Amino acid sequence: MRVTVKSDCVLRIKRNSYSVSSKYIGLEMDVLIHQDHLELWYRNECLEHLPRLFGQGKERIDFRHVIDSLVRKPGAFANYKYVNHLYPTTRFRMAYDQLLGQTSEAAAVKQYLKILHAAKHEGLEVVDDVLRWFFSNGNAITAKEVLAVIQSRQQIPTPTHVNVEAP
Repeated sequence: MRVTVKSDCVLRIKRNSYSVSSKYIGLEMDVLIHQDHLELWYRNECLEHLPRLFGQGKERIDFRHVIDSLVRKPGAFANYKYVNHLYPTTRFRMAYDQLLGQTSEAAAVKQYLKILHAAKHEGLEVVDDVLRWFFSNGNAITAKEVLAVIQSRQQIPTPTHVNVEAP
């Protein structure tokens, strides 16, 4: 199947949606559909392997593929069709909700996108641990503070062990 990567970085293949890197925008790619995965080919070179979605109307959107364009145009975040895929863990959603409570929606979106951008470049686990640490200490989350902790390479304490009584 031949597809062209549009500006939203999303390919529609067999009635399902898949995101690809923004560096492929405008390329006409060949998609080989296998039983359990898809291969994206461009000029006789396999660029990507994606797990195949079964059924119809399903989505496999990776925030890493679209975050760079959203940082440049943060106003698109609110109306983004796949906005639920931009919360890789529940802590990211909690951080966004806390930012909304502290500032205006436009400022909250800009700060959240900076945090998500850091997750792409510094690692999802690193940023998720920093957010966990902020929540456990009751600190207010701001992009500036989160990025400062990430850049300082500060050792984040591990989660405390919690004993739960048997029901």
